[in-house]
Amino acid sequence: QPTKQPVPLEPTNSPTVTPKYIEISCGNQCHLIQWPYKMGGSYEPSVAYGKCEADCDNGDCKAFSLQDDTRFNFSGNKRCFLYKASKEPSPEICANDPFSHPFCRYATSGGSFFITPAAKAQYNVQNL
Repeated sequence: QPTKQPVPLEPTNSPTVTPKYIEISCGNQCHLIQWPYKMGGSYEPSVAYGKCEADCDNGDCKAFSLQDDTRFNFSGNKRCFLYKASKEPSPEICANDPFSHPFCRYATSGGSFFITPAAKAQYNVQNL
């Protein structure tokens, strides 16, 4: 009976996986108020990222943020904000490194911000 010889494993040139969304560090200023957006759903924290990401994937969306939902009946949930891919930030100053301009960002509680790599590059979105 023949025995199997070990097959040497050689390194492969696998492609680098590009993430769908990149998290931007935004402290307590995670809402880009001058970027056209749509209010999304309110989700339990354990599922909020996945649900908001899916909402963004299935809509006119280049970025999304999650924030504590401060409405009475939604306490403890995260509110999803969906930033529209089809509309440009206005004023124009908010289209370049928007988190660096106090006028372009808004205070949030428990906020986080996620953006597509293409939109991050196009708008030069940097950590706060």
